Amino acid sequence: MKKLLYLFLFFSIILNSCSSDNDDSSSLILPTSYIETLEDGSTFTMNFNYNGNKLLGSTGDFNSSSTITYSGNLITKIEYFRAGTLTQENIYEYNSNDKLINSKRNEYSPSGNYGTSVNYTYNSDGTVSFSKYSGDLDFPLTLSSEGYFTFDSQGRVTSAIHDNGYEETYTYDVKNSPYKNILGMDKLPFEIDYANNFVNNFTGRNDTYSGTDFTLTYNSSNYLISEIEDDGEEITTTQYFYNN
Repeated sequence: MKKLLYLFLFFSIILNSCSSDNDDSSSLILPTSYIETLEDGSTFTMNFNYNGNKLLGSTGDFNSSSTITYSGNLITKIEYFRAGTLTQENIYEYNSNDKLINSKRNEYSPSGNYGTSVNYTYNSDGTVSFSKYSGDLDFPLTLSSEGYFTFDSQGRVTSAIHDNGYEETYTYDVKNSPYKNILGMDKLPFEIDYANNFVNNFTGRNDTYSGTDFTLTYNSSNYLISEIEDDGEEITTTQYFYNN
């Protein structure tokens, strides 16, 4: 599955968090599920579970599920499972200003365990530098990439510039992302390999070698209800469903 929701693309089960930390979700629009359809007609459905507007996790087709852990109002861990077996975990660390300073992704499979770790540094010119380490989890991770993110006036990632000359660029609409009201999502504006946006929606996502275009449809509240993603190789359609 290609969604940020690789992600965020995500989650399920119950976790230990206090309902007193949560906003009243009765007045918030939250996604309850999405259905992703590939060109060959095959589909994948994901359903989301909440405590208020804290996302506890999800359950999906092919015995997939995930669990999300919060520390206060910050997402600190996402665990992905297939048929009850842990296949991946993402771990997030923040500074005293609730800004992301490190993200780790550990992937587990019968053929071996692979990991990445990215450190983020906030610069005085408004950019954010990153240093990515990767490798076999049985050995120390080694530096594999460095670079920096740029942002627009609304705090959205506009580009990721890598030290090897590779560049990614992102454009957005001004409407509502399905994930806009989920607590803690706005603290994850960039991820290990690509930018994420949880306030608005991508209209374009391009890199040095290829590009992805998006055709978007909204409901009367200006929330995304249909996304057609064309990366030049495959067209994926995703439908989003909400609690109200």
